[in-house]
Amino acid sequence: MLTSAISMLILAKFQGGYTWATYASSGGKYTVDMPGKVGTMVRPVPTDAGTIQMYSAYVDLGQKAFMIMHNDYPKEGDSAKVLAGVWSGQTSGKEDLKVLRKTSLKWQGIPAMEGEFDYGTGANVTHSRVRFVLKGKRLYQQMVIGIGSSVDRAAADRFFKTFKIS
Repeated sequence: MLTSAISMLILAKFQGGYTWATYASSGGKYTVDMPGKVGTMVRPVPTDAGTIQMYSAYVDLGQKAFMIMHNDYPKEGDSAKVLAGVWSGQTSGKEDLKVLRKTSLKWQGIPAMEGEFDYGTGANVTHSRVRFVLKGKRLYQQMVIGIGSSVDRAAADRFFKTFKIS
């Protein structure tokens, strides 16, 4: 019995060839399972409301990347407009953009938008799966991006399903 429990833990940790670990952002007030060593960065982002700080946590796996970003707006805005603006910012200017799915929803009772899109041509087609969540003034952007078919759907599902806001 103990052997099978240990085997299950090992399988869960290395699912899909990844070394999974729960990443906790105390400043961002969230947790999420990440499939490798997490890097972080902070950068200023100009917006209509002024410059804000964007906090990012990411795992770069070469042909694919898992990332989550958060930032606080100076004041609360209309959630539908903010989420539509974030979608537009992520998709505008992309060569040969093909929107595969775009859905506005309530995620855990919070205004959100999820979608998938491809852009680029030939062997350089990039696939993106995204979720944007707006809780009060805080915007969370969760993304899996990969070249061609490099994105492992099961890994992406785990990344999205384990995201929790505290």
